[in-house]
Amino acid sequence: MKEMAASSRYFFEDFAEFDATAAKKHLRGVAMEPLQLVQKKLAELNEWTLAGIHQAIEDTATELDIGMGKVGMPLRVAVTGAGMSPAVDLTLFLVGKARCEQRISKAIEFVANRINS
Repeated sequence: MKEMAASSRYFFEDFAEFDATAAKKHLRGVAMEPLQLVQKKLAELNEWTLAGIHQAIEDTATELDIGMGKVGMPLRVAVTGAGMSPAVDLTLFLVGKARCEQRISKAIEFVANRINS
């Protein structure tokens, strides 16, 4: 029960830092462009719906000519702080638009700092 509560904490409260292993693997320089583009597409959604979120993620992958995992995994780490969660579109939907926007910005800043150090 404690594990379940701990692993779903990101739905209810913000996290202080990204999981080191997940960040090392997925919040790298190559994640910058997908994170920036998906953030823009998500911000443009008039309604925060599962279908709209899924389409924004899919459109990002198509536009950048990369696999869904190259968008989804950095996005998952950005929004949850870790490398595991339910489906990324469902996770974003449940976390909420404002909180997702803040967390993606935090991840972009993390990647930028990593590139510059």
